[in-house]
Amino acid sequence: MKPEISIVVPVYNVEPYLEEALHSILSQTFGHERLQVIMVNDNSTDKSGEIMEQYSSKYKNFISIHLPERSGAAGKPRNVGVERADGKFIMFLDPDDKYEPVAVETLYSKITSDNSDIVVGMYRYSSNKKDHIGKFVGKNGLCVDDIEQFPQILEMNPAIWSKIFKTELIRENNIRFPEGIAAQDLVFSVNSYLNARRISFVERIVYNYRIRDKEDKSISHASNKKYFQDLNCALQLTYKMCETHDKVHLFKYIMKDKIDYLLDQIIASDISSNEVAETLSKMRWLFGEETESGFKDKWKYWLLDDLKKGEIDPGVGRIETIRYFKKHIEEIGEGKQWLEQQLTNHQIEMQNQKRYIEELEDLKSRLLEEIEAKNRAIEEIGEGKQWLEQQLTNHQ
Repeated sequence: MKPEISIVVPVYNVEPYLEEALHSILSQTFGHERLQVIMVNDNSTDKSGEIMEQYSSKYKNFISIHLPERSGAAGKPRNVGVERADGKFIMFLDPDDKYEPVAVETLYSKITSDNSDIVVGMYRYSSNKKDHIGKFVGKNGLCVDDIEQFPQILEMNPAIWSKIFKTELIRENNIRFPEGIAAQDLVFSVNSYLNARRISFVERIVYNYRIRDKEDKSISHASNKKYFQDLNCALQLTYKMCETHDKVHLFKYIMKDKIDYLLDQIIASDISSNEVAETLSKMRWLFGEETESGFKDKWKYWLLDDLKKGEIDPGVGRIETIRYFKKHIEEIGEGKQWLEQQLTNHQIEMQNQKRYIEELEDLKSRLLEEIEAKNRAIEEIGEGKQWLEQQLTNHQ
């Protein structure tokens, strides 16, 4: 009996998180027995592969596939999983994230009741130790038969893991992930939207996305030279898809907020000035496209104006200036934190000294009371001595 849904899990060096991710599949209210779980190991060097084997040996519907060589991104493992999928529908789970217990049931109920090709759900992520809800432009009951009816869907995070796809849509249109690059989910999602005959939305959180620490970043968040090359490649592929479908006018929705994000990523990265110049030169085509970016920082408008004119060197200069001031502000912030910590330590020390003084005053009071008590006792003894002496005199 074929499974209803195939869940593809690309795996690479996620030993600390993988079991939690897989457990979230086992905990589905839909019932994990009706699922096919395809775990594709991208040549991990930790114990991720062993964990996969433990699950596939215990559960017949969990499948372990081990790639002989590292592909460098999630695209190839996902494609391998898509090829292996037997379910009527396909979902995706990143191995360091987890589903809500009702995720599969919620998305499955919607895609079957609406006879949709794609259903888009909501997701939660944590940043600065606070939970946030990812951007969601849809609403319950919204169902579109053509992306032209609701192009705002292209403004959302293109991540595939909070969605369910009809396998027929993927197979018939040969929709696959570009391999070896980051941002491949952008290409897959947009390609799916452009080919979908119906897209539905469900206003419910189905996915929990983990943002790893700086020291533990996944490839999709490592802002190095290759990342920007990959992003440029993904955007070019997406633009060509819009051209193929005669929908270039929709590209501005895809780019909304992405220029802002891109400039922030370049500034926050450690790439050199020469690499910044190279990156901006390769992305010059992008800055000339019509976008609806609403920048919060005025300098970004000036920078974008330079880039549209092809003036790369002034643009690099602006970026280096912003980097300098941002670094200076960070150093000031660090200095402020140090001073605040010193002030806190001083206040704690003052409180400790105050308590010590209070304890000394209390001890002093108790000693004075004891001295007074002893003096009174001495006086009483003296009075007793005088009485005894008087009695002795009278007796004599």
